[in-house]
Amino acid sequence: MHRAKSLPGRRFARRPAAFTLIELLTVIAIIGILAAILIPVVGKVRASAHRATCTSNLRQVGVALLAFVSDNKAGGLPGYYKITDKDGEGHTVTSASGAAGPLYWADNGVPTRSIAGQLSPYLTTQVKGSGSRSGKVEIMLCRANSTAVSSYETSNPAPSYAVGIKVRTTRNTLQRPFSASWSTPSLRLAEIASPRTAVALFDTDQEFITLVGSSAIATAAPSAVHDTLRNVLYFDGRVAPISSKIDPYETL
Repeated sequence: MHRAKSLPGRRFARRPAAFTLIELLTVIAIIGILAAILIPVVGKVRASAHRATCTSNLRQVGVALLAFVSDNKAGGLPGYYKITDKDGEGHTVTSASGAAGPLYWADNGVPTRSIAGQLSPYLTTQVKGSGSRSGKVEIMLCRANSTAVSSYETSNPAPSYAVGIKVRTTRNTLQRPFSASWSTPSLRLAEIASPRTAVALFDTDQEFITLVGSSAIATAAPSAVHDTLRNVLYFDGRVAPISSKIDPYETL
């Protein structure tokens, strides 16, 4: 039987390797499973990072607050009582609907107009900007608060933090620690009965405002921005997370 001779240099062509449909579906399924695992983890890591940054912000504000008090011969807290602008007008610390806030702005070229402005020399992030509003103290912005972040560049930014509106004094009375009127002085730190439990600043949102019985702030975030927790700065400089269901004033 005669066999055909193969021609010199001739090679048999091979079909290029390719995935089968089953292999492709398997790879897609694996990718889907990995995405389902990783996306929630990434979200939790981001939320944890925001909460840690917020805690750091408040801790720095606490250090600045104590430094301000130390430099103030009377030991007084920052406030608007001795602040007048260049037109000779006094201003209040209330931000909206009676709810006191530290504010982002240092207004009208006067960095001492707001509590944030008064503390800015002691903070790592200084007042920035120009114009009729001389700038913002960025440390007063919590990045977990999407409502505040989205409104930060507007002329009426939503608050990230609010100041405490009542502390128990050494006279056993409940008083507003930071001045809410340019004609009334803020308390002195020495007048606060228990700085460790007295609230200086806190994450603010509408649920919290309702919880403590204060007036509504239309621009506040609807609920706690750190899941079930809120960060609170106390007058001893301590920062602690508390449950969003707990009124931090209830121990007063």
